[in-house]
Amino acid sequence: MTIKICDVATNIVVIRIGAESVDYVTSAIPFIVCIGPEAAVLMTHFIGSSIRSCEKKLLQINRDQLHVKFASAKTPQEKQFIQKAICATTGNAGMKAAERITVCLTELFGPKQ
Repeated sequence: MTIKICDVATNIVVIRIGAESVDYVTSAIPFIVCIGPEAAVLMTHFIGSSIRSCEKKLLQINRDQLHVKFASAKTPQEKQFIQKAICATTGNAGMKAAERITVCLTELFGPKQ
């Protein structure tokens, strides 16, 4: 078992295990109540056959969270900032994600000095 992605902002971890261990690990997850000295509640959001499919699911989860934050934003500045973040994850299909993020950040904060 290896940790492939650890997203501290969303408290999501992607682990990689062999196909023969899937049933064992998924049945053990509800019984994990702490990691080291910290209390933990683990949930399975998605079981994929490739890291790429897990990354796609992680992007979808992050996008959904951004839409929830957008709906609860109080100021126009918050809404604009969240809208730019949504743009970074859903923009033009011909652009790579990193390029979309750079374009959105440039529009938001101006070019790097």
